[in-house]
Amino acid sequence: PQATLDLVRNTGVSAIKTSMGGFNSPFEDTLTEIAFYQRIIETHPDYFRQVRTVADIAAAKRAGQLGIIFSFESAACLEDKVDRIDLFRNLGVRVMQLSYNTSSPFGAGTMSADTDSLTELGREAVARMNAQGVALDLSHSNAATTSAAIEASAKPVLITHAGCSAVHPHIRHKSDAQMRALAEKGGVFGIYTLFFLAPPPRQPNLDDYMAHMTHALN
Repeated sequence: PQATLDLVRNTGVSAIKTSMGGFNSPFEDTLTEIAFYQRIIETHPDYFRQVRTVADIAAAKRAGQLGIIFSFESAACLEDKVDRIDLFRNLGVRVMQLSYNTSSPFGAGTMSADTDSLTELGREAVARMNAQGVALDLSHSNAATTSAAIEASAKPVLITHAGCSAVHPHIRHKSDAQMRALAEKGGVFGIYTLFFLAPPPRQPNLDDYMAHMTHALN
């Protein structure tokens, strides 16, 4: 409805990263979701723009559009086929992870065993993402995979949503050493606003968020 379109425009937000393929959607379902988003963008070109390059973000801002960056949280749709990185990159997916919470053929998620790490196929995937211009996101990778993938990547990597282990220990959070390695490679670290920022059962507040943000900046 028009009210929703107006709401999108009036937020003042220039770009968002949206996760395609849910938690672990298969190949066909992920293609269907991408097609759905592309149809919305095609139907409402004055309001939405698919972000394929950095310049698209600035163009969306100038035009009053919402830029949408296609991304994957899960690697399930890739199965064990590195070539699918090329396919999805050509459909506009610009950010991909190696796993969700559990292990994939490429690497280990935050709920995997500590000893599980980046696989040989995962190293191939990282190299393919580097070559194709797909940003590697390690938000859901376990500690071993996070460190190994930062080292393996020839390009800057992302941790788009996590917290700092030193502020509150949690499997979703990253160590100081990992944050430094990320920064030294030119990467970007994003602090999320999820309830993992504080010890349960307390809900995190602004002070908790700022504690993680300040620690990451330091």
